[in-house]
Amino acid sequence: MIEYKQRIRAAYFGGVSLFIMAIIAPIADFNIIQGLVDNSDAFTTLDNIESSKFDFRLATFFFLLVGILDILVAWALYLSGL
Repeated sequence: MIEYKQRIRAAYFGGVSLFIMAIIAPIADFNIIQGLVDNSDAFTTLDNIESSKFDFRLATFFFLLVGILDILVAWALYLSGL
């Protein structure tokens, strides 16, 4: 059985991770990716990605981080019993 302090710590960790996800995901999607994608022209999108490789890699890293944090939040909520 998990002790009370460990449950509180897990819930706190889950909350902080969820807060970080809520900040990072919109930045990656709305600020970075939407600036690179042109829905009417695939070649323009490709040119935008090639000219802004750092931005594309940063958005990819943010999405990867959100995926990892999502797993950690689920684990923390499972441990906290919520």
